[in-house]
Formats: sequence, C-alpha cells, structure tokens
Amino acid sequence: MSKRKKVDRLESEDKLELASRIAKQSKKVANTYESIESSFLRIIRWLSSWVDRFLFNQKYSKIVAFLLAVLIYVTVNISDSPLGTISQSGYVINEIPITVRVNEEVYEVSGLPNSVSASIIGDVSDISMLKNSSSYKVVADLTGLGEGTHEVDLAATDFSSRLNVTINPSKAVVTIKKKVTWRFNLSYDFVNTDEIDAMYVLGTPTLSTTEVMVKASQTTIDQVAYVKALIDVKGQSTSFMSEAVLAAYDVNGNKVNVDLIPSVVTASVPVSSPNKTVAIKIEPIGEVPNEMAIDQISLDHSSVTLYGPDSVLSKINDIKVQIDATTLIENSSYTAPITIPSGVNKASITRVIMSVTLAEKQTKTISSVPINVYNNTNSYKFALNEDEEVVADVIVYGSTSNINDLSADDINVYFDMKNILPGTQEIQLSVSGNNSLVKYELVEPIITLTVME
Repeated sequence: MSKRKKVDRLESEDKLELASRIAKQSKKVANTYESIESSFLRIIRWLSSWVDRFLFNQKYSKIVAFLLAVLIYVTVNISDSPLGTISQSGYVINEIPITVRVNEEVYEVSGLPNSVSASIIGDVSDISMLKNSSSYKVVADLTGLGEGTHEVDLAATDFSSRLNVTINPSKAVVTIKKKVTWRFNLSYDFVNTDEIDAMYVLGTPTLSTTEVMVKASQTTIDQVAYVKALIDVKGQSTSFMSEAVLAAYDVNGNKVNVDLIPSVVTASVPVSSPNKTVAIKIEPIGEVPNEMAIDQISLDHSSVTLYGPDSVLSKINDIKVQIDATTLIENSSYTAPITIPSGVNKASITRVIMSVTLAEKQTKTISSVPINVYNNTNSYKFALNEDEEVVADVIVYGSTSNINDLSADDINVYFDMKNILPGTQEIQLSVSGNNSLVKYELVEPIITLTVME
C-alpha cells in the first residue's frame, strides 16, 4: 500500500470519530433543553392553577375588580400625554407684594392686602425656570377709578403662558380717597444710641428745616401726632452732619404711612464728652467681728472719672463703695464693684481693689457736739424742754489711730424739720462723721422739742 493511501484512510477514520462525538453532544443538549422546557411548563401550569383559583374565587372577586379598575384608570390618564402626569408639578409662592396702578400723587388707597400667594401648576421645566425668576407681579389696576369703595381684581402678570396660576386672594375691596396737605412741626430722635460709646453725650441737633408738609387723605392725616427726623448716631465720637430720614407717628408711636415733603433733612449734631473726677469713699456696713475695727484701707484707685451730662455731674462729689465689715479678716484684699449714679453714662473703672488692715476696737466719748437743724423751710421757731441742751454727747468706736484726734468739729448731729408740724413732740436725732472707718453713736438719740409758727 502506498503512503498516500495510508494517509487518506487515517483522515477518514478521524472524521468518523469526530462526527460521532458531535452527535452524542447534540443528543445530550437536546435532552437538557427538553428537561428545562418540561420544568418550565410544570411551573406555568402550577401558577396558572393558582391564578385560576384567585381570579375565579368569589372570595377575592372584589379585590381583583378594584385592582383592574386602578390599572385601567392609570393607563387612561397616562395615555393623555406622551409623558403622562409625571411631567406636571405644583409650586406655591407666598408673600408676593402687590403692584398698584394708580396716581399716587392724587389718591390714597386702603384695603389692599400687604401681599398675596400664588398656586402654580405646570411642566417641571417651566416651574424650575419660575423658581429662578423674579419678573412676575401681581397687579391691582385702579386706573380710571375715582373716590369711593371698589372691588378690584388682583391679576397675575409676567408669568409663563404655559403655567396655570391661581392668586389667593384674587380680589380686594379698596377705598380710594383724595390726598390733602398739612404742615407739621419737625422734631427728632436719635437711633442706634446703643452703638455709640457711653462716654460721649449727644447735644441738641440743628435741622435744615423745622417744618414738614404731610400729604395723605384727611382720615390718615388726623392720625398723625408728630413727625420726627431719625438721626443715626452709630459710631459717632465727634460733632457730625448727616442726612436724617423723616417718619410720621400716631399718638401710640406707630408709624403712619404718608407722603412727607421733604422726606430727608440735614442734621448737625454736636458731640461732647463732659466728665468729672471724684474721690472713692469706702463705707463699711455692719460690725467687724472679734472686737476688731478697720484701721486703714488702701485702694488701687483713689478716684474715678465719670462721664455724663454736666447737669448730673455737678451734683456728684464722691462715689461711695460699700463693703461688708462682718466678713473682714486681718490683712486681706477685697474687690468691690463701683455702682455709677443714675444719669451717669460711664465710669473710667468698674471695680476697686482694697487692702484692709485691722486693729483692736477702742471707744471714746466726745461731749458737747452742737445740734444742727435742716430743712426749716417754714421758718418755725422751737424751744427745748428745761432739762434739754442744744448739744449732744457722741460715743465713737474705731481703731486708736482713727479716733484719737477726733473732736466735736468732726461730727455732725442734726434733726430734719421737713415733716415736723407745730406742737411739742419727741424728735429723733441723727449723727454722722468725716471718717467712714469710725462708728458714731448718740448717748441720747431723742430730744423733746416745742415747735411754734
């Protein structure tokens, strides 16, 4: 056999073997598909039987009918437009101001709401554009209407024509009145006074005019009690000039909406910083414990500078700082706040630190201290009983250094005639002294006095 024939025989055998393998594989795949199909059909038949039981069971018929109705409703509504209702959106705009079309030089209008709301329905894209726009308006057109009461429409304008816009309220009942003009005196008010340093005092401003014309209906003008120029003083520390806006108010201080001519005036305001430096005086309250007395008090500040109107400062000669003597112990430091008097705007310091030295308490009697009389505004005459004297004895308590050199000249004994009427009566005496570290006590605090007109 030739070599060529032998090769052809081998190739033929290989092809037969390959075909046999392919046939077996195809049969196996066919069997697998048949098995899957059979399983799928069994599942379908099982589901179909359950669906039949559900659909045709009287117990579930109402539920099925309801679901079918919902499905039909949704299908019909979606079919009305290519995108269905999903493309529609709603939006509400609140507090839209009203644009009034009227001759405001001649007429005053009342009865319009301050603002309205708008309910808007439209495509999502149109709603989105509206949210980024502010060109829309709500208009009350009063053109051609005269004095009287009218019902007018509130119309939405400059909205896209593709939007459905509903205004709430959509109508208003307005009253139109002709304006008249009255003349008022002009006063002033400072504003932002809490934003100017308290050490500065604002003087009386000079205004470019002292009268102003008020234009409104007679009914509104009758409500005006006064007109003020509002002068902003924020941050001012020297005399200044500024433009002040005018405003009209009723008797309760509420603003009244009127036309003001002029609406702004020029104000010239003097600013000063009057001040006065006074001594700090310590006033112990109560008794030092353990039979001790205050010998000396040293202060980190002996005086304080007060800022305020001259009329207030002229009446202040010192600042008294109280300290609780019952808490004092030997050689200690204390901090006390400085309370500024009424009418004073500011003090250079707000507290004082004191060092207190104690010593043993001593007693001394000072005799023949004259009795003074205050507030005898009615020029009454008076006489003491025969056993009374016009002098008093005073017991003083304090450290040796504080009471040793005291004399009658350092003590004031007195009584006040302000509320005393004619007749014989007992009078309460009072006593004080120059040294606040010393306690003063009257031996006889009451005298019998006959008061005569």
